[in-house]
Amino acid sequence: MKNALRFIAVLFLVFLSAYLIESCESPSLVDNPPPFIEIIDGPKQNQVLDKDQVYFKWKGSSNDYQFSYLLSILDEDNVDTAYVDTTAWSNTTEAYFSNLDEGSYVFTVWGKSGSLIQSASRKFIVDAVKGASMMFYKSETHIKVGDTARVSVWAENIDSLIAMRVVITFNKNKVHLYTVQQSRFIEKRDFNQIILPGDLMNPNSSLIKQINSKGKIELYSGFLTRNGNQRSLSGSGSLAELKFVGISKGEATVGFTKIELVSEDNKLINAQIPKHAVIVVE
Repeated sequence: MKNALRFIAVLFLVFLSAYLIESCESPSLVDNPPPFIEIIDGPKQNQVLDKDQVYFKWKGSSNDYQFSYLLSILDEDNVDTAYVDTTAWSNTTEAYFSNLDEGSYVFTVWGKSGSLIQSASRKFIVDAVKGASMMFYKSETHIKVGDTARVSVWAENIDSLIAMRVVITFNKNKVHLYTVQQSRFIEKRDFNQIILPGDLMNPNSSLIKQINSKGKIELYSGFLTRNGNQRSLSGSGSLAELKFVGISKGEATVGFTKIELVSEDNKLINAQIPKHAVIVVE
């Protein structure tokens, strides 16, 4: 019995020695870790930023990495839309974004090392505007001549809204208004929306031609509830969507010159004057 146990022990030591020799001669996960990519600077996951700018820096575990990145913004249904997209691979290891709109974002960077492609991502929130305000979304848009840009008239932290009147000016030498459309935000909250003048929704109307000759839009909108459970709108979201078409290269500024917001008790809502939107026609 003792001889049998001794034989088993010796056999075990032989196998163990062979395993250790092979492990020392062969590369291991510790000696040669797999390539990886990581974000080394930028906001933490789900961090709320009180400014409209953000900086990211990243690296790969080897010098042969190339990178591309994407900044997406999430809508109220948590569906992401590309905000800034770089599709070409490069050696860039940092990115700075400014003039960001309010909302939730996801930044994703891809790293390519040989045939291996990996990614790292970070979600963050921009909440730079405090209190009731009107703004444009997107605050900066890039298009080509002949292409269209969508710029929403956006309410931020508005309470008990039933109607609005806004006057908006734009650079008529760079962009022309195509149409003004109703907002999905209003419809999804079970309200009907009235936009006046009605010809704003017709791209071929004489009113649209008149607006483009002046570079000035005067827009009225009312919000009518479909049920008796709510009388007014509150929160943040698009109140109307302006569609512009680029007519010549350059930078076009879109800005408010008048904002009147009416609450359900027929009083004016005090709202901050927002920064201009910019449409860059390339």
